[in-house]
Amino acid sequence: MPKFERNSANTWWMLKSYMVRGVKAADRLSTAMKLLLGVALCLFGLLGFLPILGFWMLPLGLVIIGLCAPFARKRITHWVEKTELHLRHRDMFGS
Repeated sequence: MPKFERNSANTWWMLKSYMVRGVKAADRLSTAMKLLLGVALCLFGLLGFLPILGFWMLPLGLVIIGLCAPFARKRITHWVEKTELHLRHRDMFGS
């Protein structure tokens, strides 16, 4: 697992890549499991001040819940595809 550095330009890209991987993994689950996982992530995200949990869980939970809604699913999948292209471009050209 890569090490996070404070004030690093790479941190934002690493968080985006984790978010994309999480959304793609959750997309394979059934609707009931997506809702359960999304609600659990949101609830644990509210407890982000605790050492193990983090506030990053809240937006990921909302996105996973959004995969169940047809009007949001199209935007989420578009964002995932666009972000994957940006990440690939960044890896290839280093910018």
